[in-house]
Amino acid sequence: MIKKSQGYLIMVFLFFWAIMSESLMLLIISTNILFLVIFWKIINYFVKTNQKEKLSPLQESNLERYCRNAYPKRKYRKTYIDKQGYKRYKDNGRLVHRETAYNQIYIKDIGKYPLRFREYDIHHIDGNKLNNKSKNLQILTREQHKQVHGIL
Repeated sequence: MIKKSQGYLIMVFLFFWAIMSESLMLLIISTNILFLVIFWKIINYFVKTNQKEKLSPLQESNLERYCRNAYPKRKYRKTYIDKQGYKRYKDNGRLVHRETAYNQIYIKDIGKYPLRFREYDIHHIDGNKLNNKSKNLQILTREQHKQVHGIL
């Protein structure tokens, strides 16, 4: 088995022998081999430097616990239905459809809405107060919302 240092010496010897003997074919082969070795070393360097550090099982469990506590999944927040039939979050009492409309509609197209968010009403397109998907919600001014429901 040839060691790495011996392999490099053989390559360098082959390269210089090709130059000295003026053999074009031997020169091409030796330069190709030299290029491949250098290329391989560069790839190995980047692979080693970009590898993530292996964590012990205890460190992994602590990291998972930290991530779970630091970034709770918002879609699993506990809700309840109020007297008017709307869903509200238990932790802060806010209306689910208003938070959904704010985060998924108002913030994304903020230039489309000149008024502050609290000055708008949120309309459920299908009329189901429990369907709080963003596709079912529409941000309307109070006058527009009254016209939709025929109150005016």
